[in-house]
This record gives sequence, structure tokens and C-alpha cells, in this order.
Amino acid sequence: MIILDAGSTTLEVARHLDRKNVTVITNDIKIAVEIAQKPNIKLIVTGGILERAVYTLIGPNAEDFLSKIHVNKTFLGADAISLEHGITNRTLQEVPIKRAMIKAADEVIVVADHSKLNKRVFASLCNLNEIKKLIIDKIDEDFKQALNEIGVEVILAD
Repeated sequence: MIILDAGSTTLEVARHLDRKNVTVITNDIKIAVEIAQKPNIKLIVTGGILERAVYTLIGPNAEDFLSKIHVNKTFLGADAISLEHGITNRTLQEVPIKRAMIKAADEVIVVADHSKLNKRVFASLCNLNEIKKLIIDKIDEDFKQALNEIGVEVILAD
């Protein structure tokens, strides 16, 4: 059982999912459509209020649903990643649902591209020690070492 957070990078994760007997929970309409085309994957959509510009479901209903479940992994998107400020998000409205996704999972995996590193945006989401892995396209050695020192495994995506 996994949660796929809303976003373009997590959509790429959805496109590459090809396992049997997996359940995907998401708040992203585009991801839901992608997963719905994969007959071996069970799909659960959180429900909630649609943020039309980004096809994301947010709000108390989605948060309540996520607060009542437990999953193996959450794949979390990130707007910005900073050693000093952790994971931050552009919109405050998305933070509660992302926090609920973090709390629901045994393991939190952030998926991002290198353009998100060494940046900080509007709203604080979580500290880096709350995540177990970062999957990224490229990263400088100093940043990677700093993440490793706080217990975050860095995986380079192909």
C-alpha cells in the first residue's frame, strides 16, 4: 500500500508502476487517471475539494481519510529542499494533506528533481529527518553527504 502525493514527479512514479497486488492512494486526479489504466493496481482516491489549476484534491475530507489509514510508503513531492529549512511548499493549503500523508506511512520517500535543492519557499512541510529516502536525478556530493549524515538515503534516478 502506497500513497502518491500530487505533482508532476509523482505522476512519473505512477507511470512507471508495474507491480501486481499494490494499492495506490492519491489525491491527484492525473495520477488517478494514470493508475486507473493499470488493471493490476488497486486505486483509492482521497476525495476532497478540487484545486482546479493543479488537479489536486485537498481539504478536511481528504485529510480525515488519510488520518484513518496506514500504508507502507508515501511518495512525497517537494517544491523545495533545504538542509536548513527542510521540505517547504509553495501553497499553505496543501501542507495539512501532505502532513497527513507523512503520518500515515512507515516510510516517506521524497521524489524531486535537482532544481528543488538548496531552495526554500513559503510554507514549512517537514524536517529532513522525517524522510527516509530522496529519489533525485542528480545531486552534488556535499548535499548528498549531509543528507546521509541525518539518515536520508539518496537514490539517483535513471
